[in-house]
Order: sequence, then structure tokens, then C-alpha cells
Amino acid sequence: MVATDYREWLDQGRGLPEYGGVRLVLMSRFFNNLSDFGIRSYEQGAAADLAGPLMAHGGLECQPIHCLAPGGPGPERLVVSNARVWLGTGRTFKQASLSSYFLGLRLAAGIRLDGLHPQKQDKCVHLSVRAFRPDCLLTRQGGSVLGAFARQADLVVIQDADMRATDLKAHCCASHLGDLLVLETTRKAGLRGHFSHLVAQRADPLVERLSGERIW
Repeated sequence: MVATDYREWLDQGRGLPEYGGVRLVLMSRFFNNLSDFGIRSYEQGAAADLAGPLMAHGGLECQPIHCLAPGGPGPERLVVSNARVWLGTGRTFKQASLSSYFLGLRLAAGIRLDGLHPQKQDKCVHLSVRAFRPDCLLTRQGGSVLGAFARQADLVVIQDADMRATDLKAHCCASHLGDLLVLETTRKAGLRGHFSHLVAQRADPLVERLSGERIW
């Protein structure tokens, strides 16, 4: 189904084979493979948690050219971590020491620095950002992927690194999915690396046995 484009496949209206019992659709870290990637520039006020170490030392003391140079303070002074950080435009990591590297990639790729004066480049932190792509939940004809799967299954389980509750709620609202129930189970499952949600039709008796925080 993925090989033929799931959005096109759902538009064809072909149902899944008949079955007995409970049918479960599992989308585990699937949609985040379709996320948007880009390099974003943030002024100190917009990303103080990320830019603080870079700005406090004039941008030099935590840069690789200084830390890794002969006689330098060493890699322990680098501000590089795989800790996830959520910004308004997507997800990134605490990697202030790689700011100049990402700026170079952005300039080399010809990506415009819209709204950012060249003199302010050195006063910003530049990061690689990954963001959820809303149209991955839409079929080629604009229908709802979640609605289509929920009509053919008893329960849809979504585990995704980028799709948050706000993204699902926005999709359900825009697609007028009043017949669906959406629960967030991220905290209940003790997950940290990604988000977890359950989707089912409200009229299905199965929903009485589901638990989680209702978001739709």
C-alpha cells in the first residue's frame, strides 16, 4: 500500500479484506518520515534556551574551531546535545555549537534569510528543524486519511515523532471529523521520544474500553 502511495490508494475506495474480531491499524513512526526539514534562524529572544550559551560567550568559546583546536578546552565545552527542543516552527536539538555550520549550509543551499538583516546573522542561532507536514493526513483528493482508516478498522494507533495533539486536533477540525474520537496516550504509556494517539469511531462499542486524554 505504501509503495503505491497510501493517499492515492485510499482515494480508490477499495476496502480491506473481510475479517473477524478486532481490526487494528498501526501507524508507528510512519508520518514523521514525511516531515519537512529545513534550517531556521532564531534571534536570541526567540530561542533563549538554545542560544544562551552561544550569546554569553560572544559565540566563540563554544564553537568547534575553538573547543577542538590544539590547546583548546576540549569537546566537553561544546554545546551539543541530542535533547529534543520544541520551537514554534518544529522540533530541533540543543546544538548551539553547530550554529555556524547550519548557517553555512543554509547559505550554500541558497535558502533566503527572509526578514533577517545580514548584520544580525551572527546574533542568531541557526538550527536544523523538523516539522510535521499536515498534508500527509490528506488523500490526493483532500479526504481525511484518519477518517478513511477509522471507517475500515476498529482502532487506529498512531505513534509519531512529530505529530502532536495540536496537529491532530487541527486536522480533525478542518476535515469535520465529528464522528471520530481521538485520545492522547503519550503520558499514560510513559513515552518520551514520540507521541501516541488512539483514533476510533465514537459509535464503536470499543471506545468504552479505551483510556487516555481526549483531545477530540
